[in-house]
Amino acid sequence: MRYVYRILWQDHSRAHLIWAFLGTLAGFVLLLSGIQFYLDFKSILKVNRDLLDPEYIVINKNVGIGQTLGLGRPGFSEEEIEEIARQPFAERVAPFISNEFPVSAYTENERFPDFYTELFFEAIPDEYVDVKSEAWEWDPEAGVIPVIIPQDYLNLYNFGFAQSQGLPQIPKGVISMINFRIRLRGEGRGNFDDYQGRIVGFSNRISSILVPHDFLQWANEKYGYFTKAEPSRVIIESRDPTDPAIIKFIEDKGYDTIREKLKSSRLNIILKLVLSFLVVLAGIIIGLAFMVFLLSLQ
Repeated sequence: MRYVYRILWQDHSRAHLIWAFLGTLAGFVLLLSGIQFYLDFKSILKVNRDLLDPEYIVINKNVGIGQTLGLGRPGFSEEEIEEIARQPFAERVAPFISNEFPVSAYTENERFPDFYTELFFEAIPDEYVDVKSEAWEWDPEAGVIPVIIPQDYLNLYNFGFAQSQGLPQIPKGVISMINFRIRLRGEGRGNFDDYQGRIVGFSNRISSILVPHDFLQWANEKYGYFTKAEPSRVIIESRDPTDPAIIKFIEDKGYDTIREKLKSSRLNIILKLVLSFLVVLAGIIIGLAFMVFLLSLQ
């Protein structure tokens, strides 16, 4: 050991060798810490994914001046939907369908003030709907149309419109008890039918007025006379909402979605950038330390 010590330290700057050793150690610590942090973060996300339900992402095309002037295609073609379904992050994909005829709703109840409004309906397959209710089915003989509205609609009324207008707030249970009529109008004067409407739930996933998928298909066949349009929105089921490929695909294609849904995906991208920076920085530190070590031996 004495001879090794003499060979290593004789005629060499001990300070240079110490700094080279410390620099190499710091570089390796930085590198290993970054990798460990990344692996821990990924494992936490994986546990959360296993415990939680799949993430549902609703996408649509950006509305530009071309769509306003009727020059663009606001809907998704079959080829575009198939392309979305082929993406690795997409477990299942389904397009929205909408009413192809005029829809309106009105009340005829002495306990509630008269109300009339034009409506729109959309529908997706039942497996994508987050409200589970036995009343969520269409029975032509019963003539009752079940409706799901967004929770945000109720919140906007109770905590925005009602307060500003001095109107009473309405709890969910009361809204579900309100009887109203839905009028479906076909082509031609006097071609309409009235049905009983019933709100059966409030969705936190879909920002739309939903009706059962089989009902809207039936109603479009019976009353529809609008020009059949391509689906304007598509819902994607993803098991891994942190996958950076999701946001990259959406941005590359010029699609749009609620950005809040993609926070974890953006966080994953940022994490990879930070890890890449740490790896490069650690490599530079180790390289410089190794150069100092070589120079001190010359």
